[in-house]
Amino acid sequence: MVLEISGRREDTLWKADTRKEKIEFPFGNKRLGAGEIERRSESSDDVLVEVVRRANPERKDGLVGDNYCVLPKLDVYAVFDGVSMSDSDARSSFLSAKLLEHLWEKKLKQKNKKIDDFSLQEMHDLMLDIVHGLQSGLSMGSKKNSEDYFSTFSMVKIHEGHCLVVSVGDSPVFLQTSKGLEQVTIAHDEIRKGAKDSSGRYLPQSIDELNNQDLNFDRVALQTSQRNPGIIRNNPTSLIGSKGDISVDFYIRELNADDVVLLATDGAAKHLDNLRLNNEDSAQTLADGMLPVFDRQDDATAIVLQY
Repeated sequence: MVLEISGRREDTLWKADTRKEKIEFPFGNKRLGAGEIERRSESSDDVLVEVVRRANPERKDGLVGDNYCVLPKLDVYAVFDGVSMSDSDARSSFLSAKLLEHLWEKKLKQKNKKIDDFSLQEMHDLMLDIVHGLQSGLSMGSKKNSEDYFSTFSMVKIHEGHCLVVSVGDSPVFLQTSKGLEQVTIAHDEIRKGAKDSSGRYLPQSIDELNNQDLNFDRVALQTSQRNPGIIRNNPTSLIGSKGDISVDFYIRELNADDVVLLATDGAAKHLDNLRLNNEDSAQTLADGMLPVFDRQDDATAIVLQY
């Protein structure tokens, strides 16, 4: 499947066709009209990908504070949500997406190894290395340009029949299986910082489900408390590009045929209580289903991966 762009630049619509040439479009345009929707579809050997991105209807400068990175040849997908609603949030998310693509190419070249030959542990280590590369790159950009480049960030890598997730901040990742819908990620915020497990221990600053599965706490209760946290929702405690250490989570889920993975920025996720995913729907239907509940005062991005 390849992509064709139709319509005017300010009215972008992506659709599949049967041409042989490939249009490379790993991340979004910097500008969209107020409330304008950008769509794209893509496929790899195992995954159908649908991206929906909408500009804040209340924003008149044409900039979009969200962005994404889609690398289907690597089965890597990410969303970024810049902080604040000024020129810097659009630059932060766009720079983050471009830098992520560069880091994957650079790190794989350094490893001199085919991506399919990585073990789960090796891929875990590589993904965390790339996250810290993002952190370093955005920090250097802030120093060079005397401007703060901050973003929340979640990235999915499909590898060896698993969904591998790294997350910084509060851009959630969901997994739809035959058993129902699960929010995989747990936002870095004040509510999480104050959460304790059944033994009275505070949750770790960073969760690593591959190397430490001994997390004995009520995950559903914690995520439920984060659904309506008021101003905390807009103030994640960990941001890519922030000064000092950042909290990075790593999650792993086994995938089965027809499972659906959903990455979203907070503008797309604020009203997810109204969203019902159905395995019988196409990935495009799932993405379209989010449009009516996108937050009216925020940029919003969703990536749907149908396995």
